Amino acid sequence: MIGDIDEVLNRQVPPGLYDTAAGQPMWTAFRSQSADKGLMSTLRGRVAPQEAHRRHTEDHGRSSVGTWGVKVGDANEHGLACVDDGAAAENPHDHASVDFNGLTKAEARIAGMALHETACQHGPLYVPGQGVS
Repeated sequence: MIGDIDEVLNRQVPPGLYDTAAGQPMWTAFRSQSADKGLMSTLRGRVAPQEAHRRHTEDHGRSSVGTWGVKVGDANEHGLACVDDGAAAENPHDHASVDFNGLTKAEARIAGMALHETACQHGPLYVPGQGVS
């Protein structure tokens, strides 16, 4: 468990989960995807948002429109634990997961929507071509 409730975890938003018309991620970018076993992937706050984006795109060959932040405390308020799992062999160093396991589908939806709302209120932490906020 990550104990610092003020730590901001770096979440990458893939193009398919970004609403271009609204100019922000869709709420579904802030929940675990079906293949993720109930875990939403992030990088710890000690990684700069631009570096988090670089690792995601260049090191792992994935697409991302940018980096948004999720506070540990915001996740905790909605029954979500934040776990430092960077030591696991399948995860990169500095990896952390927001754990949606144990929530009903409705609870997970509400939690994901709440994380989306707070992340969007704070705006992107990094968008290629726009820099760091």
